Amino acid sequence: MMKALWGQILVFSNNKLTDCKSDEPLIHLYGTQVSSIANNSFTNCNAGKTLILFEDIVRAAHSFRTNLITNSGKVVEDPFVVSEGNVVR
Repeated sequence: MMKALWGQILVFSNNKLTDCKSDEPLIHLYGTQVSSIANNSFTNCNAGKTLILFEDIVRAAHSFRTNLITNSGKVVEDPFVVSEGNVVR
């Protein structure tokens, strides 16, 4: 599980995650001001649960682009997430 708390910028890109399981969201961004999650592959990660949770209490800028999500949990976005080109299977 990865948490980003009150950080300035988070970049998570070009990763392959397979068979990852957690009772909590696999990635939980809380109070992160700027993030880019792009070009990742999530396979069999937290199926039936939450894969990624964006949770903001103040204005933020999140980019969630061109990720491949296969047999994995849901992505919970908030109004500050720009999501484009993701493929969910």
